[in-house]
Formats: sequence, C-alpha cells, structure tokens
Amino acid sequence: MHAVLRSEELRDLIFSNLVTVGFNEIQGASSAAAVARTCRDFVEPALRVLWATHWSFHAFVRLLPDKKVVRTNQGVKLIGILTIDDLARVRYYGTFVREFLLNHYQAGIGPHDLTQILLALQGHPLFPNLHSFEYLHRGVGGDDYIAPCLPALISRSVKEVYLNLHYPLSPDDNLALEMSILFSLKHREISILDLDVVDNIPRCYAELLTGWITLRHLHLNLYCSNVAPTLVAASTLQGLYTLTLHADTEVALQSPRMGPTNMSLKKLVIRGRPNKEFAADAITILHPLALISLHVDAKLTPEAIRLLSTCMHACCLPDNLKDISFGDRDDLPKGGNRLILQDILPLFAFTGLVNVAIHVVDIRFDDTDVARLAAAWPRLRALSLRCASNAAGPACTLASLLALARSCPALESLALTLDATELPADQLEDRHELPRPPFRLRQLDVMRSPIGSEPEWVASFLTRYFPHLRPRNMKAGLQDEDKTMGRRECQRRERWTMVKRLLPVLMDARKTGTHGRGADRR
Repeated sequence: MHAVLRSEELRDLIFSNLVTVGFNEIQGASSAAAVARTCRDFVEPALRVLWATHWSFHAFVRLLPDKKVVRTNQGVKLIGILTIDDLARVRYYGTFVREFLLNHYQAGIGPHDLTQILLALQGHPLFPNLHSFEYLHRGVGGDDYIAPCLPALISRSVKEVYLNLHYPLSPDDNLALEMSILFSLKHREISILDLDVVDNIPRCYAELLTGWITLRHLHLNLYCSNVAPTLVAASTLQGLYTLTLHADTEVALQSPRMGPTNMSLKKLVIRGRPNKEFAADAITILHPLALISLHVDAKLTPEAIRLLSTCMHACCLPDNLKDISFGDRDDLPKGGNRLILQDILPLFAFTGLVNVAIHVVDIRFDDTDVARLAAAWPRLRALSLRCASNAAGPACTLASLLALARSCPALESLALTLDATELPADQLEDRHELPRPPFRLRQLDVMRSPIGSEPEWVASFLTRYFPHLRPRNMKAGLQDEDKTMGRRECQRRERWTMVKRLLPVLMDARKTGTHGRGADRR
C-alpha cells in the first residue's frame, strides 16, 4: 500500500476518489482519521489531498486520546484537561487543511469543548496553513453559539473568507461580535470576501469596506433594503477586481448619483431578483470605467436593458468592455415587451465586444438589424440571442448567418432563431472574388427555427460557408419537451434532423470535389 502511494500518479487517483465519495461528510471525515491512524507514514503529497477540505471537526477529535473524550450522539465531550502533547497529532494533520467550513450543526464538537482545545494549543493555530474559511451563522447566543471561536480558527494564512450571516437571523440578533471579527480581518491579507448584507447592521458594511485595500474579489448577498451606502463604499476600493451582487429580494437603489471613477473593477456580476433598475443604478454608483465583463443573470425587461445600456455608455470605456450577458437563459421572463434594436443601440459604441448574450422574453431582429449589429461588433467570437416566446416567428433568415460571418470573422459560436425557409442570394459566386479562408463558426443553435425549404438545400448552404460546423455542435430544439407537438412541429424536427445527418455527407463530398465549390477552397 505504501509503495503504491509513493507513485504520484496512482496516489492522486486513489485520493481524488476518496475525497469524492465523502471524506467531508460526518462518517467520511472519521474515515480520514482512521486512515491516518493505520498509515502514519503517508508521504506528504497524499496527506495534502486527504486532509485538504473539511466540513467538521470529526476527523480531528478522533485523533485525541480515548481517555480524554467521550462520544455521544450530539458529538464529542471532553472529560479531561488536554495538554499540548495530547494535541500533537491534531496539530500535525491540521497543517494539511486548506479549506474549512464551520457549521455548528455538523461541527462534531460544542463551542465549550472547542474552546478548551484552542486554549490547550497555547496560541498555536489549529490550521496554520488554512487558505479558505467559511462560517454558517445559526443565531446569536445559546449553548451552540460558536462565533467566539472564530478569531482563533481564522489563521493569518487565510486569504478567502465566506460568512453566511443571513439564516436563520432574527431582527433582534446583535451581530456586533461577527462585525468586530470582520473589522479585524481588514488588517490581514484577505483577497476574497463573501458576505451577507443584512438589515440588522446596514451602516456597518460601508464602514467595513471603506479602505479594505487587500480585497480583490467581493461577493455581497443583499438581504438589506438600503444597500446603496455599501455599494458606494465598494466603489472606492481601487484594488477590487471582481464584484458579485446577489439580490434575493427586489432590492432598489433609488436613482443614485454617479459615483467616483473606479479604474480597477474589471468584472461585475449581478444575480437574483433585483429591482428592474438595479443593474443600471449599480453601474451608476460603481462607475467602473475599466470594466471588461458584465453579467446580469436576472430577468430583464427591454426597458431595463435600454436604461442599462445608456448607463454603461456613460460609465464604461468603449474599448475595454469585452463580455456582456443580459438575462438568465435558464429562467426567461414569461411576459413583457419585445426587445428591438433601438434598445441596445448605446452598446454599439463598445466595438471591442467579444462575447454577447441577451436573453429576454422576445427578440425579433430582421436581417438588416443583424447586419448592423455585426458591423458594430466586428470582434465577436460568441453571440447568443435567446427568447422565451417568438409567436410571430423570426424575422431574420439564413442571410443573417452570412452577415455575421463576413463582419465578424472570428465568430465561432452563435445562438439565433431564424427562418430557414428561403436561402440567401449567393454573393460569393462572383468569379472575380478573391479567395478567402473559411468562416470559423463551430457551434450553432437555431433553437425552434422554422425550416420550409428542403433539408438538402440548408445542409448544402451550411457546409459551403461553415466547414467547421459538425452535427454534434448544432442544435435546433430537437430535444425540447412539447406535450402538444403538432404536425408542423414534427415536420420541423424531421427536417432539422435530416440537415444534421447530411452535414458530414456533404462535407465529405465537398472535400472530394463532387459537390460544387466548397467554402474551404484555397
């Protein structure tokens, strides 16, 4: 066994599977201690895998001398005074822990006994090499209140802190201790902070964030009605690189004033169910001039997108922004107005966009609209325009594919509903046209696009201009559930299925020169 473990490849395989099957659960964690007792001469690379992540103290209390502990259904109780020698093995294996999640329901030991262990360590940290620490708040006071132990558990090596202060939280809970601990962390090298913003202490958050110069990635879960001061404080963090705002309620910012310019924030993510103006107001407060990526993973109306686009035009540098995503593709709105091209015209100023995704209730761009969009964003590599309903049918045709391919030569991924009934006029038949490299499109999702023409014609068109497209990378809503599928939908699915089947056949024919001039001519 030990010889096998000294083979790095086999050792990593064994222990990656051990961790996968449950070392961090209550019973699995005790298995870690059992393995440690029987195989004490494990080489350190194996121990770093085995002990890297823990969700409780179960594995560690099993390393204590049997005469000093008694085990109950509720966990472990100390029955004797611990010495530093009693904790020698705990300290040894604690050096390999990199991530720890503290939840008193699964801690395996009560706050009083945990305090006794920490005191017996005589100032030595339990996890001296800990990198990530997460705390699940479960109320203030009581015999199971474990927050007083946090300062001793969060060693100076910690870089990532995740504090869940929301559930269950009474309006009368006093979070003074938790906040004092957070304030003490400002003097550490914390670079990642995930924090709940609750109503109990809204003013403290602005003071907490102000001047926290080591923060690079900040995640705020917003459970507070007045979050504007917190965002104003976040906007002053000139070292902040990523900001994520998660709102589980309709949080509003009440038309704030534009904040000072922030030159460090590169990525902004907004999730949940915020007020429809929230994203635009957040951009106004943060004023992220150097923003590269903006994801708003929430239901957005066309009016909200229009307002957001206008605010982005005023607060972000056009040449910097590369990646935008509006709407949640897995939770599209069920009703509302149709998105029109005028709603996103301010975004045309961002000519460096590489990835664009817009997911709303309805989109009906025609070929002219798509051509304007393609001309505005010539560096596109991925474009996704998805909608929940398109009762009137798509307005764009296969000609939009050519417009995008010509204006955006780097385009590789496209999601667009179109009408494949008519083939576009072939402008590439001009004998005087110079040879060109094949278009690079590799992934195509036409969703529930209608197809009124013969599958052979559509497949021939696709293989001619998009030789890198493969059947496995093409989707047409063939797997979508439809309990009331009628004859028209059945025919649509049959035709798109035939298109996918013909792609490799026609591509082989083009390579051998038996199916006209291919798009891959040299």
